[in-house]
Amino acid sequence: MIKLNTKSLLYLEDEIEMLNNYSNFFDNYFKEVFVASDGKEALEIFNDEKIDIAILDINVPFINGLEVAKKIRTYSSTIPIILLTARDDKETYKKAINIQVTMFLEKPIKRNDLNQLLYHMNEKFMSNNVIQLWHIDNTLYEWSEESSSLLVNKNKLHLTKKEVIVLDVLINSYPKKISYQDMYEFLSYDSEQEYNEGRIKTLLSGLRKKLPKGKIINHYGIGYALDLKK
Repeated sequence: MIKLNTKSLLYLEDEIEMLNNYSNFFDNYFKEVFVASDGKEALEIFNDEKIDIAILDINVPFINGLEVAKKIRTYSSTIPIILLTARDDKETYKKAINIQVTMFLEKPIKRNDLNQLLYHMNEKFMSNNVIQLWHIDNTLYEWSEESSSLLVNKNKLHLTKKEVIVLDVLINSYPKKISYQDMYEFLSYDSEQEYNEGRIKTLLSGLRKKLPKGKIINHYGIGYALDLKK
């Protein structure tokens, strides 16, 4: 991890044992780690310190993590925000789309998911908000977080509005699998169109044709995920 050791992290978690354990883990990777056990304290730290990344638990005292994320977004549109959520917290997922949450992690946090997060964040800072997805047969696929666009050899590839939503959700949820129901929630939020399993399959089929073969994986009976292995 080359770039993260120059960055500062705000970590919001009200479970003290978890806060201590993971803050010690993060100390190995970040220049500074600021911890808070409630939303009010987290916002005070954000106002007083230079924060490069925020990892926020949702269910914390005084001000919940989603409201803290909203407040951070009023000051910065580029700071990566990672929300720690319960497995089936679909309402939070829907609300988080509007504030451009970078990634979700399910609690309890798995060490493998944390490693994937650190890799993702390191890629982000090394590429100035452009994430390298795949480099296959001299073709480079990247995702621009700033413009929410797919770049193929640095050229923007046309995606429909709904394809952008799907790809953004899959990238920012990696390595989590997204179910049909979750996909339905994302696509139907603030939309006049009705989505069902068949329409979602059609949408994913069109998106697959624009990506390298086999990179959208169907986990039977569970949902979809991206294969981001290089």
